[in-house]
Amino acid sequence: MKDRTGLHLKMFQSTVNLLLYKTMPDLRLNLSREFNAPIGLVYKMWTEPEYFKHWWGPKGSSLPYCKMDVQVGGYFHYCHRLSSKEEIWIKGVYKEIVPKQRIVFTSYFSDPEGNKVERLGFPLEMKITVHFTTEDQNTKIEIEHEGLNIDQGESKGWREALDRLAEFLRRLQEDP
Repeated sequence: MKDRTGLHLKMFQSTVNLLLYKTMPDLRLNLSREFNAPIGLVYKMWTEPEYFKHWWGPKGSSLPYCKMDVQVGGYFHYCHRLSSKEEIWIKGVYKEIVPKQRIVFTSYFSDPEGNKVERLGFPLEMKITVHFTTEDQNTKIEIEHEGLNIDQGESKGWREALDRLAEFLRRLQEDP
């Protein structure tokens, strides 16, 4: 009886922790990166799917499906294929667009049709703000990723995606 009660208590504690975990997202990731490229080109990388799909995501990942309607109230929807071959569908809505200055959007897990789905351990929706500024001949971006419960690899994923973006920009500028 004691073991059984202990097991029930453990199960109850885990459930409570999971509920608190899921309802209290408060982690913000802040990143910045400078690119040796003009602001117009860097901005285009974030707003045109034919460019976005070449760099978005961690090393070894790809976007076999990517649609974007970059305007306030518009959406993006993509299939993120990880190096493990796992496919994760993501959708979001653009909340603010100031060309070559700022993009604000929500992001959430979806199914292939774009319906919001719950993914255990993640919030239902996150908010991402990207600021673009010019420094000398370079472009600096600052990213704020809000609404995370904990960092489950997002900071590493962002760093790898930004590395991929730097490499893609370099290749584009070498081969006009």
